[in-house]
Amino acid sequence: MKQSYTSGEAARLCGLGLTTLKRWISRGALKSYRTPGGDLRILHRNLVDFMRDYDIPMHYLDEEPERNVLIHIKTPEWRDKILVAIELWEGVLKPVVVEDDLEFGHFVGALRPAYIIVEPDRGTDVPGRCRAIRRLTVPDPVRIALLVPEEELAYRQGEDRPEVVFVPESEEGWAELCIHDLAGDIGAGERRGGRKAG
Repeated sequence: MKQSYTSGEAARLCGLGLTTLKRWISRGALKSYRTPGGDLRILHRNLVDFMRDYDIPMHYLDEEPERNVLIHIKTPEWRDKILVAIELWEGVLKPVVVEDDLEFGHFVGALRPAYIIVEPDRGTDVPGRCRAIRRLTVPDPVRIALLVPEEELAYRQGEDRPEVVFVPESEEGWAELCIHDLAGDIGAGERRGGRKAG
């Protein structure tokens, strides 16, 4: 069991949007504190008290729910390797594969994924794609991984960047490294096999 939660984790556990959760914090209904880096944290006991006070089901507190990973990868070989890599996180990560852009847009808003892995079309404005995805996921925080060919890796300073960028087939085990880097916010030991996350 975790001792503390980020505001995004607490919001997901309560079934609330991040903005709503922060409103409850500012009203004093949910006690929180800030880390030395300025990030909000909620102690487990304070989250339990809040959920009891407001009759919010607590069935996810003892067992962390699976985190949805929305996958929109058009190259079948890359998609298969990512799915195999996610199997190492069974019970922690739940892959959801979408085939087309319209379906992807729908699932970004409806699924509220914790992670998104996208293979943008060749020549896509990568920073623009990241901004568009982030607009669809507000207020929920999301970590984005893009699979891009090496020739499209150039960024200008200050552009909106994904958390993880991988060149598929660039090295042995690239898919496992991609998932590890993307889900690095999950506590150590939650991964089923191989190198621990964290």
